[in-house]
Amino acid sequence: MYTNKELIDYFESHQSDFEGHLKVTSNFSEGPSVLIVGGTHGNEPCGVEAIVQWHKLLVERPELLLCGEVHFLLGNPRAFEQDVRYVDHDLNRSFSRLYASQEVESNRSQEISSFIKTFHEIEAVIDLHSVSNGNSQMLIYSREQKNILPFMLQLTPLNIHLSYMRSHIPGLLIDECQVKAKRSLAIECGNHVDPQAAKVASFHIYRLLDVLSMIPSQPDFQSLESFVEQSEEVDLYETLAPIIPEDGFEFTVDHQATMTFLKKGSVFARSEAGTQVAPRDCYLVMPPAKVRKSDIDAGFLCQKHIVKRSDYKL
Repeated sequence: MYTNKELIDYFESHQSDFEGHLKVTSNFSEGPSVLIVGGTHGNEPCGVEAIVQWHKLLVERPELLLCGEVHFLLGNPRAFEQDVRYVDHDLNRSFSRLYASQEVESNRSQEISSFIKTFHEIEAVIDLHSVSNGNSQMLIYSREQKNILPFMLQLTPLNIHLSYMRSHIPGLLIDECQVKAKRSLAIECGNHVDPQAAKVASFHIYRLLDVLSMIPSQPDFQSLESFVEQSEEVDLYETLAPIIPEDGFEFTVDHQATMTFLKKGSVFARSEAGTQVAPRDCYLVMPPAKVRKSDIDAGFLCQKHIVKRSDYKL
C-alpha cells in the first residue's frame, strides 16, 4: 500500500512533459499503444496504486514488454492530492461540457483531450475506478462500440457488465478517448477502502497486456483471478435512463446499492420537483453514497440480460 503523497511523488519524478503521464516503450518491437488511467476520481486510489506498481515493474524488467507502448495517466492530480472525488466538477462528466476556465476539472479535461489527440491510434483504454457504496466489481463500456462484447468477455472474468448509451452518460473520459481508441472501457474494482481493489486493478492491467500479446503470460498474475467474481453467466445491465438529481433529491428505497431491483410504478426517489417512479421493472445501478448538488446524475435505471460466455467465440 502507498500513501497518496507517495503516489503523487512517484508521478512527479517519472512523468513526461504532460502532467500525470508515464510511458514505457518496448525495446524489442513496435506494436500497439494502450492507455491505462487511474485517479479520474481523486478518492479512488486503487487504479493509481496499480499503475505505479506496473510502471515500476516494466521499468525494472524491460524484457517483459515484448512490443508496443504502455501509457499510464493520473486523471485528476489536484483531486487526488486532496483525496476528494473532484474539486469543482466531476471530471468524468466534464468532456462534453464547458465550465469556467479557472475550474480544475474544466482545465484538466481540456488538457487530456489535447493529449489524446497526440496519438496516432490507441488499441485500448482502461479507466480504473472504485465504488463508495457496496463493493461492486463491474465492467463498464458503451454498447455503441463495434463488436465490443466478445472482446470484453475475453478480457475479464468479471460477471457484471454495465453497457450504456453515450447519451445517457455524456462527458465520460473513455468516450473522449474514442477519438483515437479502438476500444475503451472502465472497471469498478471494488470499494475505495478495500485493499483488494488495487489487486483487481493490477490484474486487469495484466489481462489487457496479455490479451494483446504485449507481455508473456505470467502465472502469478493469472492466480489473481481469485480476487474477482467469476461465472459462466454474465449479468449484462443496459442503461434505460439516467437518474437526474434535482434540488432536494433523495432516494426512498432502503438499500440503494447497485443492482437494486425496482418494480414498475414504485417510487425510488423524491425531490422538490416531486417523485421519481420506475417506468418498468428495472434495476438501480451505480447510485452514489452521497448525492451532491453539482452531480450530473445519481445512477441509472437499467434492464438486465443474462449472457453466457460459451455463446461467444473467444
